[in-house]
Amino acid sequence: MDASEPEELFNLSDFESIDISITFENLTANTGVKDSMQTFGEINLEKFDSSAKIRVMEFLANGVCLDVPSKIASAGHSVRLVFDVMGVQLPFVFEAKGQVAEITQITPERDKFVIQFSEINSRYYDALKNLYADRQKQVEALLFQMKG
Repeated sequence: MDASEPEELFNLSDFESIDISITFENLTANTGVKDSMQTFGEINLEKFDSSAKIRVMEFLANGVCLDVPSKIASAGHSVRLVFDVMGVQLPFVFEAKGQVAEITQITPERDKFVIQFSEINSRYYDALKNLYADRQKQVEALLFQMKG
């Protein structure tokens, strides 16, 4: 690097994150959300806007908290989740089955679901949790470095 080039304060690749796509299937009502599309069985009903992506809010010992579009399930409904994990060195896909244990409204368009798992491959779930924990450590180290 020559003296005329400004030194980079940070590298944008430091902020790349894990890309996870979650398909939500409500087994009780035979509805779901896949790729921001509301489904009924095999029929695509309605396209949500791009902000309708299902996001992980928190990992639980035997479940997960999700930020989801509102009105896609009710408490007690049985669900199937497919986690498609990309943006990592070795992408992977796994599924989980469980029940909606709790629903809390975040906004009129978004809800927080607490899903309790009844079936899950704990090896894959642990790998996903570890990816997030490692990423958090990287961000903390970067912030510590930037703070000086």
